[in-house]
Order: sequence, then C-alpha cells, then structure tokens
Amino acid sequence: MYVSLKGEVAFPGRYIIRKGEPLSSAIRRAGGFSESAYLKGAVFTRESVRKLQQKNIDDAIDRFERKILSQSADSAMGALGADEALQIQSAKEQKIALVEKLRAAKATGRISIRLADVGSFEGSVYDIALEDGDELHVPSRSDQVQVMGAVFNQTAFVHEPEATVSSYVRRSGGITADADRKAIYILKVDGTAMSGSGWGLRWDSARGSWLSGGLMSERLDPGDTIVVPEKVDKIAWLKETKDLTQILYQIAVTAGVLMVMF
Repeated sequence: MYVSLKGEVAFPGRYIIRKGEPLSSAIRRAGGFSESAYLKGAVFTRESVRKLQQKNIDDAIDRFERKILSQSADSAMGALGADEALQIQSAKEQKIALVEKLRAAKATGRISIRLADVGSFEGSVYDIALEDGDELHVPSRSDQVQVMGAVFNQTAFVHEPEATVSSYVRRSGGITADADRKAIYILKVDGTAMSGSGWGLRWDSARGSWLSGGLMSERLDPGDTIVVPEKVDKIAWLKETKDLTQILYQIAVTAGVLMVMF
C-alpha cells in the first residue's frame, strides 16, 4: 500500500504505508511541511470516498433526469398546437443538454481535514488512518478570493483580512437581476461550504442591500470562493424542478466546481 504526498512538504513523493498508519506518520516521513505550506488549503483525497460521492451525484442526477423527462412527456401529450409542440421540444432539448452538463462534473473524493504543525496534528481527530491510494496535496499560500456566478464581473480579488463577503460582491459590480440572493454560498478553501441558511442572511428590498450580520458579514480565508447562483425559475420549465438547486450545490461541494446552467 502507498500514499502520495505532494506540494509543500520537505520530500514530496509516494510512500509505502502499513495498515492503519496515521497521516501524521507519513507527514513526518516526508520531512514535515515547508515554510511556504498553506495548511488550511490542504487537499486530502481518498478513492473510496470519491466512489461514494460519485454514486450520490449520479443517483441525484438520475432522479432529476427521470423527473424532467416525465414532465416533458406529459407536456407533449397535452400540447394544443404546432407552436406549443415546438416549445415543448425546445425545452426537452435544453433539459437533455443540462443533464449532460451535470454528468460532466466528477467527484474528487476530497475529505476536509484541518492540518497543523505535526506535533499538534498528531493524535488529533483529523489524524486519520491511511488507506491505499490516499493523496495529500499541501499548496503554497493563495492570496486571492474568487467571486463567481450571477455578478456583473466574475473575477478574483486580492485577499484582504478585514474584507467581508459583502465587500467582495460589491467590488464585483454587485449581483445581477437573475441572482438568487437567498442561495449565496461560500466554497471554503478547506473543502467545506457555508450557506446563508442559519447565518441570518436577509435581503432588505427597501434598502436594496443586505442587512448587517449573517453570511454577508463573514470574513474569508485566502483561496475561498463566493458563489452567487442564478434563479432557477428564470427558465419556465425549471420552475417545477426545485431539487435542481440542491443537486448543483452537491456537485459544487463534491466536485469543487461551479455549475452554470446556460
């Protein structure tokens, strides 16, 4: 059995491991972390986790595909004329294209871990027993925060310790009319995610801005990504597919990518 340690460790490479050997042991054998290591951004992947994540994604997409094709069949049977039939056919083609795009995203098998110097990390809850084929990549520090999705200027900004989610969004030109304000989330550099749910996120339509507090006042880490999803119901046939947002969110977290529908 072997594992791979890449990036900012003293001696990157493949290491033979014994059954049940902890991650800290492999890190010690690799000489520990370099001075440039950005431990918060470490990516640990495992094949068994990748397979489980991919199965969950595929199952969700299969359910979604069955639902939208069933809706298409029902709509086709109820078409009242040639124009309506053409609209239904166009919508069906859009649905098939969306399913194909969803299937192109692949799970990475990432397990979110919190690294620290080897002495502090050893014996912690994150010092997990290694499996054959595990991979740890420790990057150098990232100095950027990305803003993606329904904003006027999708771009990356230099990370500023005091800057909040709201300030980065403002610098990107603000959100577009198609943005789903309630569905904004953060893909953290450590592999976790934060959403507005439970964080006090509330849009004040009278002021045209977010109220203080909540997700929009959170400060970010270097390497984090702000995702502003588009409204699902901007396309007529998507109004009845409410589980699509959840599928897109699941893919974003497990595959580390932002899915743009059209």
